[in-house]
Amino acid sequence: MRSPGCTRSICPGAFRRVRAPTRTSRSLVTITKSQLSSLHARWRYLSAEAVVGGIRGLVTLGRVDDLHILGAGPAGAFLALRAAHRGLRPHIHDPRGLRVWPATYGILDAQHLPSWLLPYLSAPYELRVVARETVSPDFHYRILDNAAVVEAVRQVAVVHTESVDAEGIRQLSSVSAASSALPVVDCTGAPRDNAAFQIAVGVVMDKAAEPTFMDWSPSGELPSFLYVQNLPDGTLFEETLLAHRLRPSAEEYHRVVAQLREQLRDRLDAQGVVARDAFDSAVLREEHVCIPMGTRAQARDGSVCFGARAGLINPATGYSVAHSAAWADTLLDEILGIRQSWRRWVAAQANKELAFWLRNLGAELIMRAEGDTLQDFFQHFFRLETQHQVAYLEGHNGLGVARTMWTLRKHTGIRHAFLQPLWRSPWRILGHTLRRGRRQCQASRRYTEKPR
Repeated sequence: MRSPGCTRSICPGAFRRVRAPTRTSRSLVTITKSQLSSLHARWRYLSAEAVVGGIRGLVTLGRVDDLHILGAGPAGAFLALRAAHRGLRPHIHDPRGLRVWPATYGILDAQHLPSWLLPYLSAPYELRVVARETVSPDFHYRILDNAAVVEAVRQVAVVHTESVDAEGIRQLSSVSAASSALPVVDCTGAPRDNAAFQIAVGVVMDKAAEPTFMDWSPSGELPSFLYVQNLPDGTLFEETLLAHRLRPSAEEYHRVVAQLREQLRDRLDAQGVVARDAFDSAVLREEHVCIPMGTRAQARDGSVCFGARAGLINPATGYSVAHSAAWADTLLDEILGIRQSWRRWVAAQANKELAFWLRNLGAELIMRAEGDTLQDFFQHFFRLETQHQVAYLEGHNGLGVARTMWTLRKHTGIRHAFLQPLWRSPWRILGHTLRRGRRQCQASRRYTEKPR
């Protein structure tokens, strides 16, 4: 409340009280009625200028709210949703348009999931792991509702189906620079050169089965495991090769897919799910997965990378969707100029780099292991405390991954077959890891080719 005889003087950046009259040791200061009228007039003028300036700012913001996103996968979709939530207008560029993704994306419920993602996820449920013996992890699992995410993006984003090459990125970025808009965000997928590939063959059947995170029981020539999830249209049975060094030829890929399909057929027959002869007729739909992992791209002129293109895929597990969702707001903060303290930023970047290289080292060891070695290794792994399991499966906290690896060594011993390549040929392991992890300038082959 104002005190009697008190008014405010206009001073840039602050207000101060002026009493009338005020007696000092030197003179008597008196503010007359006309001076008060002048002050009020000046205040009204400054207030009007502030309003006009605010309107001008809003108009300016209306011209610079375009965010161009290359790629309409989960990472691009999450970024578009978060950008729209902040009042920006996302533009998605993908020659295939915005369509529902055929792959099934699972997310660990133990991860630090952003609250806005929860409406697009199934209810959490328990699942099992089969290695030397059957165990039930303490964490739960969720499935992403692809159709719900895509429909939400359709409501807020402008979709462009023109193919965008390096020159197109430069043009978009030059337009952005001219209008002070945001940079182009490249979400077109991980580079494929020197990548470790996760390859899987999944079939959906009208068969009841218990949800299974990993079933490492022997199934054939390739060291694969069975992944089982209940979906709205049936049960997904997926034979997964966790990490594989795939030679760059279509023949090699089709050979691996055919072998995985045969192993899936044999496994389901042995488990009594469906007879081998009735396998084909029981399939409602089939999906193939081929994920390049462990690589990241060098940002092209006028763009920043995000999602798999920025190396967010864990090459030891193949997970990236939850981390892309969690990092969407962080990326928007950075490109909007909202930065944390430099010490925290440096610490976060160093931790992220450590996680990236440790994940790649793990993937290199997985690619060199036989099926029985992986079965025994994961038996030891799922005996660890839940916090260590989640840290490794999530794979984006470098210190957490390092602690899990060190703790796991106590269970397996340094002479375990999984770790032997690290001691027998350390320079070869290091060379493959470094080649895979270096930033590549290669454009995404999936994105730049014309839709078929």
